[in-house]
Amino acid sequence: MGNEALLLSIKPTYATKIFNYDKSVELRKVRPRLQDGDKVLVYVSSPIMELMGVFEVSNVIKDTPDKLWKKVGSSSGITKDDFFSYYEGSDIGYGIMIKNVSLFDCPISLKKLRGLFPGFTPPQSYRYMKFSELRKINTLIESNYLLN
Repeated sequence: MGNEALLLSIKPTYATKIFNYDKSVELRKVRPRLQDGDKVLVYVSSPIMELMGVFEVSNVIKDTPDKLWKKVGSSSGITKDDFFSYYEGSDIGYGIMIKNVSLFDCPISLKKLRGLFPGFTPPQSYRYMKFSELRKINTLIESNYLLN
């Protein structure tokens, strides 16, 4: 991705599983432009509404839902029924393999994000953040993790 990172909106249940190391793959119907080592910012959706942490991508896999379940179902953090319900009507699914999970000491609220980026709206699924945006976020988390 170069000079940007991916901002993913994730439901609180699944974000908690990522930060507790109970989920090592993030499932998606649409493939974001990611490769090994890219950073993914985790925005936890309602009712939390905070940027809570970051992880790195170890790999992105693409397959049919049946094959994807066999490969990553046990690492997905969801039940088989929920998995197939999510992919219902989809011919292809994607699994973003997670490594190097980091929870921010002080999550960044939606209000603070809107202060940094006027008009900011959390993505329904994902959005790319530019290097200049990452610098602003780094000042709030007091770490250069996102820029390295």
